[in-house]
Amino acid sequence: MSGQVFVPTGAARGSGEKSAGDGADLSEKELILLRLAADGLTNKKIARDMDASEVTVKMHMRSICKKPGAR
Repeated sequence: MSGQVFVPTGAARGSGEKSAGDGADLSEKELILLRLAADGLTNKKIARDMDASEVTVKMHMRSICKKPGAR
């Protein structure tokens, strides 16, 4: 209700570190996008930072949410 977004700690790992069950199926771009979203950036700002369209960011977010274990 506070407006904060919570992301599982394993989903925001850096340097390609992955372990089963905590972000193992996320691509490098999805991990970057998830980190930016966790920092509170809007889709529009993420798109600018990644030099992509807002639609691309939304598609990556949908992909992340469809992966097993995402909440």
